[in-house]
Amino acid sequence: MLERFRWSVMALAQPANIQKELFPNFVAIADELALNWEDALQDIDKYKDLMSDEQISSINDLDRYIESISGPQNIEFWTNDALESRPEWDKIRKLSAVIANKFMWPISPPPKSEDIYLQ
Repeated sequence: MLERFRWSVMALAQPANIQKELFPNFVAIADELALNWEDALQDIDKYKDLMSDEQISSINDLDRYIESISGPQNIEFWTNDALESRPEWDKIRKLSAVIANKFMWPISPPPKSEDIYLQ
């Protein structure tokens, strides 16, 4: 039911070195993490009536933050180097950990992405 969503939350909550291991080295990992989050949000819309207000609020907090640092004017946040060097990614990780906590999920690395990427 929530596998893609859970995968996305776990991936976003990981330190940069783990995040970089989840994808092929030729992709823009920060972008892929954000795109996976966006896809996961679409998957969970139909389940929001089964979630607590705290769970929904934590999801909205992360989504609003990601949106606030998105767009062409914020390109510096969406590079592979940014995963390690930008404090914005620390905040994304913390907000993702809050979501995991609200769902009572342990914060552990997810398996590598099963998506197919062409070089």
